[in-house]
Amino acid sequence: MLARHALLVVMTTLILAAAPRSLPAANTIRLRALGDGHVAAPVEIAGSPLRMLVDTGATRSLVRATVAERLHLTPRARFALHTPTGVVEAVCAGPIGARLGSVTVSIECLGWSWALDDTAFGGSLDGVLAADALAALPVWIDPGRRRLVLGEEALAVTGEEVPLALVEGRPVVTLSTRGVGGVPRRLRLVLDSGASELILFGSAAAATQATGATRLATLTGRRRVAVAATPGLESLRRAPRRALLLPSVTDRGEDGLLPLSAVGPVAFDWRRGVATLGARATGFGRSGRREGLEVIDPAATAGTGGRR
Repeated sequence: MLARHALLVVMTTLILAAAPRSLPAANTIRLRALGDGHVAAPVEIAGSPLRMLVDTGATRSLVRATVAERLHLTPRARFALHTPTGVVEAVCAGPIGARLGSVTVSIECLGWSWALDDTAFGGSLDGVLAADALAALPVWIDPGRRRLVLGEEALAVTGEEVPLALVEGRPVVTLSTRGVGGVPRRLRLVLDSGASELILFGSAAAATQATGATRLATLTGRRRVAVAATPGLESLRRAPRRALLLPSVTDRGEDGLLPLSAVGPVAFDWRRGVATLGARATGFGRSGRREGLEVIDPAATAGTGGRR
């Protein structure tokens, strides 16, 4: 998350929520727009209504420490919460049921940290609803229309199908693009509903020529980072005008984060390993693959730590 909302980088073991034996036919949740393409969902945990950022780029769901206290959560494990501006100690409790509309999903270990004050999550948010909760069911996220669909209805969509891999629990696609001098290169990017700008890590950032600088806000502070133009991404629905460069981040299983605003509504079919870009409702099948996107070998990119 950038600007108003922090960018989470959680480094801990991810345990995905178990999928229900049968899918609900329809479960549409009205979202609240937060700006910069971010949306928040109403979630009920331990009988308490919460508003949580929908974040496909985070592996572990988090709440404010004051919310954890109010819910009487008991820590069962500790982990390190890493961001590009620092590291804090966090704890988690679970498994915990989270109710989304008519569906309850299981969060294996819901995290929080007393080292983070309430302003880290933004004034209107109680926490972050991450991949550990969202990967339990087929999911269709439409920030423009402010709705989240869970269950079978999320599969009844048409659009541009792309192969999907999970890297530490997060949805990743490979995008063929033009690098410096027009040389083709492939970028492994997380489809991230919690990001507002394209972010490149490690060698992908180092190979990109910087054109300026800006400030990056995270949960643990702010830092100055380089920015660059993003040529070769014109085929995207709303191509990012720039990328933030973090060449010092070299321990991730992907090359960067791609905001959902660049591809439009997205439906995730986790079991089939398919994401449908520009997803819209239909009673028929999907329309095929998007040119320039290709599958990642999950075995080659699998990691043991969680991220944001």
